[in-house]
Amino acid sequence: MYALFHFLSAAEYRSWLFFYSLPCMKGILSDDLFNHYALLVGGIYLLCQESISPADLKKAEMLLAHFVEMFDVYYGMVCYVPTFNTTLNYSFVAAVKKLLDYMYGRLFMSVTYLECPG
Repeated sequence: MYALFHFLSAAEYRSWLFFYSLPCMKGILSDDLFNHYALLVGGIYLLCQESISPADLKKAEMLLAHFVEMFDVYYGMVCYVPTFNTTLNYSFVAAVKKLLDYMYGRLFMSVTYLECPG
């Protein structure tokens, strides 16, 4: 797989993940594995939107949590990566939450600064 994808740019990887991978993998992966992979794609897609609502953030967290929970069921020790299961969900969602907190904090500070007389 590395030989096929190592030359792609980040934008090409994003396009593959969000737009091409699900249609291309349908019929190649079993229905269970396809649905499991769709959890990952859906969760990351929600986190990569230009704007994200609290409901989208919660849905992404649930999709990725379910993906992580089912990873060992489908792949077992064959594809075991240390700390993968415990960090995948939290790292993506936590990063978006921190970014949102930072952005809302800066927005609040900007609005407060503009409203202050003087």
